[in-house]
Amino acid sequence: MATATKQKRPSNEDVVKGGVAQAADELRSLAAADDAKGIREWLDGLAQQNSTQSKYLWKPFKLELRKRLGIDYEAVSNRAWARFEEDRARAAAELATKAAAAPIVRLYTAGLVAENAEGETIAGWAICAEDPSIRAYGTINQERQKSFNPEDEHSADFVAAIKAVACAMDAVDYIGVDGALRAEILTSNPHLDAGSLVAFGTKNGVAVTVDVITEEDNPALAIIEEETGEKPTKELIPAELVVDEGGAEA
Repeated sequence: MATATKQKRPSNEDVVKGGVAQAADELRSLAAADDAKGIREWLDGLAQQNSTQSKYLWKPFKLELRKRLGIDYEAVSNRAWARFEEDRARAAAELATKAAAAPIVRLYTAGLVAENAEGETIAGWAICAEDPSIRAYGTINQERQKSFNPEDEHSADFVAAIKAVACAMDAVDYIGVDGALRAEILTSNPHLDAGSLVAFGTKNGVAVTVDVITEEDNPALAIIEEETGEKPTKELIPAELVVDEGGAEA
C-alpha cells in the first residue's frame, strides 16, 4: 500500500516571492499612491491565505518589494505620514478660523496611578473648570479604557485630557458657534501627546490648545486626592465651563 507523501510547507520567503510576483501591479499602484496602509493590508491578506501572521512575513516582504518592484516601503510610509500630518495641520487651522468667534471652555486635568493595600494597580482621573467645584472624576477601567496603559506613567494624565476634550465636544451642541468651540486643556504633565488631543478635538468641532501648568496651579490634582467614587463628565453644565464668550453675542 502506497504511503501518502506529506507536502512540504513553503517557506516565508517563498510565500512572499510568489505573492509579490502575482500582485505586482496592485502593489505598484498602492506605492504610487503612498498608500502604506493598503500595502500592510495586502500583506495581512497574504498571511491569512497562508495560515500565518504578517509579522513573520514582514522582513522578507520589504526586501522582495525592493528587489522585484523597486519599492522602498519605508519611503512610502514616511511620505504617507507626512501627508497625514499636513492634512491634520490643515484641518486644525481651518477649524481654528471657523471657531474664532466661538466661546472658550477651560478644563484642568489630572490623572493618577497608584497601588492599593493589596498591591493592585489603581488609576483615576479628574477634570474641573476654572471654579474647581465644577468637577468630574472617577476611576479608570483598565479593560474598557483603550487609551490607558498601566505600564505608561503618563497614561492616566492622557486619559484625563481625552475626557476633557470629549467634554468639550459634548458642549459644542449647547454653546458652540457654527458647530465649533474652543477648548483650553490644562495639564501638569509635559509629556502628553498634544497632537493626538488636538486631532481628536478637530474631528469633532473643538479647536484644542494644550497648556502645561505647575502642579500648584492645577486644582484637578487635589480633586483626585479628595474625591472617591464617580462623577461623569456628562453631568457638567457646558455654560459653567466657559471663560470667554468669544464673539457669540456680537
